Amino acid sequence: MLEINKTYTFDTIAPTILGSNLRNLKVIAITTSTEAVKYDDIYTRNAQIRSIVTNNLPDVNAMVFAVFTNPVGDKIVLSTDWIVTNSITEVTSTDIKLTVRGIRNIDVQTISNVLHELGFVNLDIEILNT
Repeated sequence: MLEINKTYTFDTIAPTILGSNLRNLKVIAITTSTEAVKYDDIYTRNAQIRSIVTNNLPDVNAMVFAVFTNPVGDKIVLSTDWIVTNSITEVTSTDIKLTVRGIRNIDVQTISNVLHELGFVNLDIEILNT
């Protein structure tokens, strides 16, 4: 289902707890509860999820966990049981060149900030004419 060093976007079974459309998460490890608990309180998280979902979840100690990094480098640990399987999409990346004409110099920082908020952190901005 998930592979190490690949990047994915997906939904979770408990969006109010885990977030809904999680985007651009890179798998850095597939592990057990013994290791996953080092990143997050998975026992409490699973209890919270059990309180709002109707499907039967396995015992936390029987779950498989994925450790992800998000675009800004934060580590996130999720059980594969908490992911909506048919929503998983592998993200393939490409480079683009975008030219925005007719903006003010002071708009450059705003554009950069918005792109960062959307998870686009690996970018170069060049002012073409001043």
